[in-house]
Amino acid sequence: MTTPPKSWRFTVPGNPKTKRGAAPGRFGQMHAATKTVAYEQMVAGAAIDAGLAAGKGPCEVKIEIVLPTRHWKDADRVTSAVFDGMKRAGKGALYDDNLCIVQRTVVELVAVDPLCPSATVTVTMLDRDRSIPRPPSERAAALASSPLTGSDFPEP
Repeated sequence: MTTPPKSWRFTVPGNPKTKRGAAPGRFGQMHAATKTVAYEQMVAGAAIDAGLAAGKGPCEVKIEIVLPTRHWKDADRVTSAVFDGMKRAGKGALYDDNLCIVQRTVVELVAVDPLCPSATVTVTMLDRDRSIPRPPSERAAALASSPLTGSDFPEP
């Protein structure tokens, strides 16, 4: 029996899109923007091709963006579009994008390339769930090895 990989990396070609809010349709139904849905489907396809299986985490997500111009997009909206795309890939790929599952997110602009814009996503599984507090003995050991003094962080 093989163990699943601890890290997955995939690239979504094209200009990274931002998540747009839903808008009312002709008869009052709410619908998502067509460009956003298309980009989320591209992310889902790339995640499936990479074999993403983070499931219920905990994991860390790093998004490296290559834009066609120096005009910076809203990082929160790009992150939201990428996460929704990974959720479209299925519950096995990424169950949800809440803080218990995705415990750290890093978004960085790595280059400006007018010929080949893209978004490279790296999902890494974490060894320990950081949303669960450490036991007191582990906290004391971590403080003892740190340069901070015990008086900086009194025990509750």
